[in-house]
Amino acid sequence: MNFTAIDFETANCERCSVCAVGLVRVENGETVATFNSLINPQTYFDNRCIQVHGIFPQDVEGAPTFPQIWRKIRPLLSDTVVAHNAPFDISCLRACLAQFRPADAAEFDYICTLAISRKMFGRGGNRLNELAQTFGLGGFKHHDAFEDAAICAQLFKILEQRTDVSPFKKRFIPPF
Repeated sequence: MNFTAIDFETANCERCSVCAVGLVRVENGETVATFNSLINPQTYFDNRCIQVHGIFPQDVEGAPTFPQIWRKIRPLLSDTVVAHNAPFDISCLRACLAQFRPADAAEFDYICTLAISRKMFGRGGNRLNELAQTFGLGGFKHHDAFEDAAICAQLFKILEQRTDVSPFKKRFIPPF
């Protein structure tokens, strides 16, 4: 299956406060495109979020805003999008799109690797870093948007080989 793995980090608890995005595009089992960027959310940063991802307000000064990033990531969101804890990442995308309403927002399928892993292995040990260790995917900087997306892509390829992922597909419909 061709897909794009995605991960967002947020500046605060508001889903439209994305401050980083990472994407990894996989076609025919090979990575064909990547994208990684800080985003200026044009809002405040919560200390709890900073402690999770390590991104500070000064890090995003001069960074592009989400509408500027959208032009670059939109072509990668065409068929299937994969995320670990997709309800979070998809809600971030939905909130950002609702805020600036681009004309080219489109529907696509999405799949949650967290939901698949919980179904396959039960409720414990399903954090992205735990699954990376379980499957020997190597070390990575957890809560770095690009590194999370890259590990998610590797994880999805493994899960897809071990189970039918089609029951986990959901449809993203733009919020307007």
